[in-house]
Amino acid sequence: MHFRFVMEAQNSRAFTLIELMLVIVIIGLLAAVAIPSYQAYLRRGYLAEAVSGLSTAKAAQESFFSLNRVYISTAPNPGSVPANQSVAWDAAVVGWRADGLGVRPDSRTRFQFQIWATAAAPGASGTLTCATGGACTAAEANTEIEAFQGQSPCFTTNVVGANGTFVDTGFSGANWYVIGATGDLRPGGVRTSMFTAVGDSRVFECHPGE
Repeated sequence: MHFRFVMEAQNSRAFTLIELMLVIVIIGLLAAVAIPSYQAYLRRGYLAEAVSGLSTAKAAQESFFSLNRVYISTAPNPGSVPANQSVAWDAAVVGWRADGLGVRPDSRTRFQFQIWATAAAPGASGTLTCATGGACTAAEANTEIEAFQGQSPCFTTNVVGANGTFVDTGFSGANWYVIGATGDLRPGGVRTSMFTAVGDSRVFECHPGE
């Protein structure tokens, strides 16, 4: 009986400080690998949301053009850039409502969407500017698209114009549009912005990994 008691006492000893520290180090290493991978996985999902929204808006523009022979601008929607969270889509915003494109990327979104085009959104009261859903010149669109990206913009000059990055007005003629999506996926950081334009199947990305 005495021998058994001694053996049980020896086998039930507590963890040493070194063993606990090793466990903590291992957990830290695993977290250092897993957390960035999980964050990257989430960002890929958010980017897919933006691309889907751009595609939806583009299809709506082409449908509107087929009926009215113009492409229309919109005001930004939501009204401010979501700060790393999904916010409600406002179906009453100029250009997006039923008398305009009549679509929404989703009921909630992590991105702000806006369209700059050669015709103003219909049915709006008051004077609209290129920033609020009015008709845009190439120069106005360039200025607004740069501001839309926030700090450290990727696209700053001649996005719309002769040999423009998004729209070559010498090719597209008098009717064109650019659709943008911007989101603050890492609050306080550089925004992620994505764009597509008339006659172009590409999506232009600015800081997609941020």
